[in-house]
Formats: sequence, structure tokens, C-alpha cells
Amino acid sequence: MAKLPVDPELQTASSDSEWQALVCATGTSPKLHPELFENIDWDRFLAGAESHGVAAVVAQRILESELRSRLDAGVERRLRQVYQTILMRSFPLAQEIHSITRAFKNENVPIIPYKGPALAERYWGSFAVRDCVDLDFLVRPQDVERAGTILEALGYERVARIPHHLRPALIRNASEEQFRHRETGLLLELQWAPSPQVFALKFDTSEMWSNVSNTAFAGEEVLSPSPEDLLLLLCIHGWKHNWSRLIWVGDVVRLLERESINWARLMARAKRDGTLGVLSLGLLIAHAFFDVPLPPSLIIENRIKQLSEVLITRMQSAQCCSYVEWHRFMLAARDSNTDRLRQMTSFLFTPGLGEYAACDLPASTAAGYKFIRLARVMRLFPGKAIESV
Repeated sequence: MAKLPVDPELQTASSDSEWQALVCATGTSPKLHPELFENIDWDRFLAGAESHGVAAVVAQRILESELRSRLDAGVERRLRQVYQTILMRSFPLAQEIHSITRAFKNENVPIIPYKGPALAERYWGSFAVRDCVDLDFLVRPQDVERAGTILEALGYERVARIPHHLRPALIRNASEEQFRHRETGLLLELQWAPSPQVFALKFDTSEMWSNVSNTAFAGEEVLSPSPEDLLLLLCIHGWKHNWSRLIWVGDVVRLLERESINWARLMARAKRDGTLGVLSLGLLIAHAFFDVPLPPSLIIENRIKQLSEVLITRMQSAQCCSYVEWHRFMLAARDSNTDRLRQMTSFLFTPGLGEYAACDLPASTAAGYKFIRLARVMRLFPGKAIESV
């Protein structure tokens, strides 16, 4: 595969003082380096923290460090306000997670609170330090319809109404469905796979569900994936979004520092399913930012190293990807040309939520959704990759 070009104008981004301070405050080192914070622009620093989803984390760490005594009174006040705002926003989300998991337990439907407050509680020390605007849950594919019924009884409604005869195709091709609470407006994403079929990525959900366990969340027990499965899920999520936010790297780092990973099991699974490149990319980016040790058995190909350098540079510069770049970066992490070809073909012709919600074709002409998919994808070139796949 050809080398991925790095824009020379972005090479200076890594020396930016606000960025270096942001990475330092996001990390897990017990001590912050005061010299990194001496001459930073606090407006830019806090804007970057907000953009990368780490505002509460950095505010808490700075306020609890020796650096606090050196802060201007106005800066300290702003940091406290940032932390308190996110804290107050987190409590209702934690309560809602409990309400939902209890309702699912009563109906004997397994559900995993995924990412968001549950991830923060397990790896960041508190559900309040990871800013969230929605909730993510995982269910088994066979439980999607029952899960929707339970959520509707709790006051949620589907954002996009899909005709009944298309529901089996939706569950087969898509990976999630959005719900919004009728009263609070809270957005909830019900997921049954880490990525839709348009990416042609193998992930054995039944294997994941066979390894779930109970873990504590805000005083109650909830289900959680195994550390190995969660690590792979986080790397897939970062790969889908071109690793554009620092919080996603932080999630991987916190997991690696707190869990004993069965690398033999995880590597064997990644090689079997063709996700070794996706996993390697996430691990390499975490290593580059926070120096977490890489597993000795991991051999990282040069193409993955080149791709990580490109994505790290773009993250630092907050440069958005074009639609073509978004695809190119994802394809570069695939394990083989066969995987890349399969992904490109699937992306062009596999309909999903967007197509099924766009129009209601009769069951006899459902094959037409493939052409709607192709037309919709071609319409996006060469625009931004912000639209749902």
C-alpha cells in the first residue's frame, strides 16, 4: 500500500503549548508538569478540552494538583465551573442507566451500558468525569425488538420509524438504532454490533456475550464485556471515527493500565477475524500519546505506523477528514486487500438505517434499497463524512 501523505503545515501542531498541556492533564501520570501550563492560552486550552471530551478530567486533575496554587483566580473559577457543570449533567444520566438496566433485568433481557458514564466509573474513577450527551447500550441481536418495546414503555421513541417488513434487514445490516425520550429529550443509542455491515468488519457478538460479567456502577451491578472484548470494541469505535478525539485514546489507556489483558486470546481472535490492524492502530496511538507498553507479541506493520502518525497529527490540528479521506484511513487499517475490497463493496451496496428511513418501498421491491444506497453514497462525494452511514 502506498504511503499516506502528511501535510507539512500540520507538523508544527505537536509543539503547540495548549495541546501538550492537554495531553499531560488527560494522562495518568501522578504529577502534572507546571512548566507546560505557564504560558498557555486558557481559552484555547478549555476549548480543546471540550472538543476532545476531556474537560471534566483535566479540570479535576488540575484542581487537585499542586498547579492549583499557581492558577489565576479567574482560571480556577472557570475550571470549577466546567467540572461542576459536567458533574450535574452526569447524575441524571447515571440514574437513567439504573432505571433502564433494572427494567431490562425485570424482563430478563441482558443489556450492557456501554461507553459513557459506565466506562468512566470503571476506568476513570467516577461516572462524573466523562462528559456525555447521550447513552449507549449493547443488546444481543435477537433481543433488539424486545429492547425497543421496553424502551418505549420507559418513555422513549424511535428517532426513525422503520416499516415492519424491513426490521429484519435493519437488524442484519445496521448496528444501532436511536431513541429519544419524549419528555427529557435524552438521546439513547441501542447497539447490537460495533459496526454496521457497510464496513464488512467481523465481530462475533455471541462470543462477546458469553464472556460478560457483573461490574459495579454507581452502587449497583451492571453487565460489562470482558477487558479483551471491550478493548477491541474501543479500538473499532476509534477506527470508525479516524481517532479524532483524545478521550477515545484515554479510554484505551485507562483500560490497559487497570486490566490484565489475555493477549494470546485477543491476538488470536483479531487475526482470525481480520481486525488485527484495527486493534494495532488503537494500541499504537495510545502508546504514542501516553507511553503505555505494547504487548511483546504484537508486530506492527509499517503501514499501521504511517497511518497512526497521520491520524495523530490530524487530531492535534483538529483537521476534519473529507469523505474520501475518511474511507482511505479506515481502509488503510484493514488486514488484507480482500478485506478492503469487501469493505468498499459493502459500503456501496449494503443498505442501512439511512436508506430504510428515507422511503418505504414495498416488500416486493426491497432490492431497490441497494440502488438508493449507491445513489446516497455517490451524492456525498467529495463532501464531508459527517452523515450517518
